[in-house]
Amino acid sequence: MENSEQCPVCASTERTVVATIGDLNKPLTNVICESCGLIFITPRKQIAEVEEFHVEDFLKNKGYEEADHFEHKLSASEIPTKKRIAEVIIPHMPGGGTVLDVGCGIGTLVSILLDRGYKAEGIELARIEIEAAKKFYDVDLYLGSLRKYATEHPEKKFDMIVLHHTLEHMTDPQGELHFMKSMLSENGKIYIGVPNVTNMKKRPEVYFESGHVVTYSPRSLAHALEAQGLYPSYFSTKAVYPGGMGVIAGTKPADNTALLQKEMKGMGHPKDVKYYIKKKGAQFATARVCRDIGLFFIPKKARVKIGRAISNWMKNR
Repeated sequence: MENSEQCPVCASTERTVVATIGDLNKPLTNVICESCGLIFITPRKQIAEVEEFHVEDFLKNKGYEEADHFEHKLSASEIPTKKRIAEVIIPHMPGGGTVLDVGCGIGTLVSILLDRGYKAEGIELARIEIEAAKKFYDVDLYLGSLRKYATEHPEKKFDMIVLHHTLEHMTDPQGELHFMKSMLSENGKIYIGVPNVTNMKKRPEVYFESGHVVTYSPRSLAHALEAQGLYPSYFSTKAVYPGGMGVIAGTKPADNTALLQKEMKGMGHPKDVKYYIKKKGAQFATARVCRDIGLFFIPKKARVKIGRAISNWMKNR
């Protein structure tokens, strides 16, 4: 069994607590590795627990309890976001190709790529999202884990494997990245989009979600890729999701790999991340106090609407 004291990327045991409260204001301890800068939940959750949480609680906490509940999300954020991802990955697959979207949600990206002539498939753990994909796009997705899919389809190789806000949910991210390498075609690449802890858009007690087993900075993501022999050819802190970052990496170095590795490792030193988290916590706390005082005499419903508007402005600015 994996040593819960070790960093899942570099196996260091030197760590510091950066948060003790998570989403829904529940106790949740996140620590930062003093070596590579990865942040992770301790004690580590087992794979079965995370899968059960994702299916039973994660979506329900966000208000999705049946397929119809996803409809309002399509035009608001889902379709525009997935179109931007398509624009990022397509230049890295000249002449078309095969794509596997791991943790594909309701299959929006799969549908977009199929419409553009790519051979795209999707994997998802939540049955409700599988049902929504069929309802809205008439797309059949695979229900189950990546390992289960690969066992049933050992012949499949992909030119691009997509992990859009998926890697942070995996209890063994290094093991999964290593496994995905074996599923790439000769020139295949992996796209990873994850929240960036050096660009938080939420207060810490909301940002550290119980479903996010690990949390990355550019530095820790660079170390994670390097440890698996994956070389970045694209990196952006202005990812398609507010507060996120995106990277594309393959098994062969690109002309700009060394430059990108240096850039990523320069963002997210553990001491800087610890200071940043404290600063953001103080800023959000001050903003909430000012909001409560300034909106005290406004009816509750109006206060909630104004508060949400301010929150969305802060998230997208």
